[in-house]
Amino acid sequence: MVVLNNNQISVKVDELGAELASVVLNETGNQYLWQGDEQYWANRSPLLFPIVGRLNDHQYQYDGKLYGMGIHGFARNMHFSVEQQRNEAATFVLSSNGQTKEIYPFDFVLRVNYLLEGKTVRIEAEVEHTGTSTMYFSIGFHPGFDFGLMNPGSGIDDYYLKFDARKSMADRVGIAKGYRSGTVSNGAFEEGLQPLSAENFSNDAIVIKNFSSKHVTLASDTYPHGVTMSIDGFPYLGIWTTYVRHPLFVCIEPWHGVGSKLGDNPDRLIEKEGIIALGPKGSFSCSTSITLF
Repeated sequence: MVVLNNNQISVKVDELGAELASVVLNETGNQYLWQGDEQYWANRSPLLFPIVGRLNDHQYQYDGKLYGMGIHGFARNMHFSVEQQRNEAATFVLSSNGQTKEIYPFDFVLRVNYLLEGKTVRIEAEVEHTGTSTMYFSIGFHPGFDFGLMNPGSGIDDYYLKFDARKSMADRVGIAKGYRSGTVSNGAFEEGLQPLSAENFSNDAIVIKNFSSKHVTLASDTYPHGVTMSIDGFPYLGIWTTYVRHPLFVCIEPWHGVGSKLGDNPDRLIEKEGIIALGPKGSFSCSTSITLF
């Protein structure tokens, strides 16, 4: 576990998946990040690569061959090396190897950079294509925020999401059984707000695209603490928690890519919605930030 600290926040990052494991506001000692629970959701803030979401039958087709892959790809289950580290920053790296090539036939180097600035943790993912043919991938972030740790005594009904564009237009992607249904509807947020409740997630995640906001804030009118997250430059945003009577956390997920359409079988990698095509020796980067208050 790598520990980062400045005078305002303390952060831990696990080498397994280069996963953000803890985000604490020093002045209160409050933990903001969901700490994982097998009963609800075992992860905390996985990095999604080289797919986002589910594949039909957990497999995809590329160059005439079928490959198996679980939800959100394999990076979250791989050990990253620590390439650089100082008090307020660290870089983690994963390179393609024999294990990855069995399920994903591309050569790559994936770096994840963490940087603390005041009450903000910035996270950047860099994909370097080291192969000789076009590489296809998706990538995204998936941090979960714990209501009761962030604000003791609070629950999902105390919170809302506030988008920075007051007239926050967006298209809502239809979801069926955890996959895209193939439908898209207008999903403008009145006054830029999305109140949270358990029923929001009765059909799995809320997924939007073509949104105009650059930031989204998880806040409460009853409790003081929350987070603001950068979603600028991402074509998709997922909002998710486990559908139970009293959800304990919510995930805010900016994505480059999206889950498969139900029934698209086999999933053809190069035709997946939102897929990134990266030429030989090319590179791609994306970043988000989490600001505590």
